[in-house]
Amino acid sequence: MGPAGILKGIAGGCWVGGRYSPVSCDDDRQGADTFRAAAVTISIRRASAADAPALARLCRYVHDLHATERPDVFRPFDLTTTTAHFADVISSGAQRVLIAEMAGEPVGYAALLVRERPENALCFGRRWLEIDSACVHPDHRRGGVARSLFERAEGIACEEGLGVELNTWSFNEGARAAFEAMGFRAQTSRLELRRADPGR
Repeated sequence: MGPAGILKGIAGGCWVGGRYSPVSCDDDRQGADTFRAAAVTISIRRASAADAPALARLCRYVHDLHATERPDVFRPFDLTTTTAHFADVISSGAQRVLIAEMAGEPVGYAALLVRERPENALCFGRRWLEIDSACVHPDHRRGGVARSLFERAEGIACEEGLGVELNTWSFNEGARAAFEAMGFRAQTSRLELRRADPGR
């Protein structure tokens, strides 16, 4: 998908003393992380190409919002092409996709990629881990799924010595609130000049 930050209306989890605190976090032999919060088990693992159909179905919950708000940017959702997209980025290694499951059912995902900006006369070169897209099923929002995914992404970034960044569209106020609740802060503001007739 296009720009990142397409999470909407998700935040919360198990809060203790103003901070989210899963009761436990254990690695299993498949490399998945298991988070237990509020008597609900959230398992995080790396997605494979076989997960592409489930990822595409989840993606629709946020893509439709974007296509409605900005039809000049986002195509109408198509399950076949979106499934092929996820299968391609996973198989090629272009993105690392984390999938969250509860009772064996996919409930959310986060797609990650490493971005790099070369040094120039004014700026230092840098690399960072970008959360390119993310989604939680509407029935499982405010239950710690997004936070579990983002904590796993942060762990990957720390292992590789990278920071974590994302972006969100201005109309998606729920996403921004959720990201800020997880500790993200504004870095830049991107503006556009919009005319009644884009062709003028």
